[in-house]
Amino acid sequence: MNYSIIVFVSVLLPMGFIGKVLYDFIMEQKAIKRLCVILFPEGEAQKQEVIDGLCELTSNRFSKEDLLDYYLKIKGLQMLDLHTGGDANVRAFLMQPTKIHLTYRELVKFYEIYLNYPQVAGVPMK
Repeated sequence: MNYSIIVFVSVLLPMGFIGKVLYDFIMEQKAIKRLCVILFPEGEAQKQEVIDGLCELTSNRFSKEDLLDYYLKIKGLQMLDLHTGGDANVRAFLMQPTKIHLTYRELVKFYEIYLNYPQVAGVPMK
């Protein structure tokens, strides 16, 4: 009886934790790929142009992955209609906080450059 408790705690519990972390990572990567297809319809060149612009805006303070995370979450929340169903992974990704925070000056510039496009309705997540 005591051995089964020890086995559970020392083997199965850490394996479950590692499995959950790995599953969350895979689902986040799928959501990022899906959002990149939606938000960068012109492909990789458009994505690189936006990331390079964000690097310049922030004076290279953040990694490209963190800047992509920020852009996808902010622009994704603006563009996508989360109430039409769609991909649960994308919805969960968008509802997480961003990994970085911009200064006020950077934030104003970000909104001027990337978010001042009026939009009547959100794009369904399909």
